[in-house]
Amino acid sequence: MFNATARKPAGNVLITEPGAPAREFDTLQCVHCGGHWQVIPGSGILRGFCTRCHGPFCGPQCATCLPHEKWLDQMERQGAKRP
Repeated sequence: MFNATARKPAGNVLITEPGAPAREFDTLQCVHCGGHWQVIPGSGILRGFCTRCHGPFCGPQCATCLPHEKWLDQMERQGAKRP
């Protein structure tokens, strides 16, 4: 069963469990941290859209505009490991 829920999904995930039917869902990717999440319309989870990056972000923790590529460059310069 495929549950198409995003106009322009960044990907999709297929979940298979023994004895259960396979489930497939759309995912979106945060333009700021690069994280993926399952699209669940009406879930009440606070998400957003960055008008500067022209894409979705995953929540209040990513509301400040810092594009993913710029974030990666900063982390590489600092020698930090990804959280």
